[in-house]
Amino acid sequence: MKKFRLIVFAFFIFNASGASANSIVLAVPGAGYPPYIVVNGSKVTGIMPKILSQAASKYGYDVQFKFIPENRSLLLLKNKKIDARMESPAWVDNPSEFYWSEPVVVINDHFIFNNQAQNTFENDSQIVGAEIVTHLGYGYPTLQELFDEKIIVRKDYRTEIAMLDSLLRNEYNISRAAVMDRHVAMWLIRQHSRFKDKLAFSKRVVDSMPLHFQFAKTERLKVFVSQFNEYIDQIRKDGEMHEIIMDSLNY
Repeated sequence: MKKFRLIVFAFFIFNASGASANSIVLAVPGAGYPPYIVVNGSKVTGIMPKILSQAASKYGYDVQFKFIPENRSLLLLKNKKIDARMESPAWVDNPSEFYWSEPVVVINDHFIFNNQAQNTFENDSQIVGAEIVTHLGYGYPTLQELFDEKIIVRKDYRTEIAMLDSLLRNEYNISRAAVMDRHVAMWLIRQHSRFKDKLAFSKRVVDSMPLHFQFAKTERLKVFVSQFNEYIDQIRKDGEMHEIIMDSLNY
């Protein structure tokens, strides 16, 4: 499920500019990554910003939002010009070079298909010949061998909306499914009425990966990461984490 063009975000500390050392400026990709990061004009919400903002407030930090092109984040993080981004250690070449939060949410990719079509996506023997709708620039390790051997055909689209739209075509003789995180897909279905009652999910999980915050290794962030991890553990134990996720998903 490694997404080579992973939707990422980072937060900056502008001490050199005169801003307070306790100000955390969260850089957000312009399109967001709902429901994990939701962008509505200048307003930023979603699961990840909410959890970070609550933790920052608890430990005396002020969070501000700044829109930053996502493809710059890893380079800036490596150069310690930003403080953190959303990532998984499994997707990083040298994870020990960074500090990591506890896992915050888990990405679970499923096959999504038109509910008027037959579900042929629960095992590899059924999936032969299927057209698999994928996101341009993303990698799908658990399916790559099937792509390489031309057992299934990859069809790229630039956005998740375009991926779901492709499933609405009345071509039920074609075995077609999109690969997408279930929470992302459910959020889009609720936001766009044309998808309502039109799509179904496989029971099969194509891939699963926890998402963390990835931090630059600085002394200042070492302290915050320790505090942040304590906070994540606490809200998971007391059920607040589940409430935040369900509230963001509007379940």
